[in-house]
Amino acid sequence: MAMIKARNQSSHTYNLEQAQVITHDVIHHFWPAFCALLARFSALMSSALP
Repeated sequence: MAMIKARNQSSHTYNLEQAQVITHDVIHHFWPAFCALLARFSALMSSALP
């Protein structure tokens, strides 16, 4: 839900401080979450192959 909130805030913000907070969250929270999701899907796909 934090990603959705950040997306909604970022689409109409012209506040530098808010943009910096969102950038920090993307780099330190959202990107690692997507990397973990990719790793999980890759492992599932590997285990499903014959």
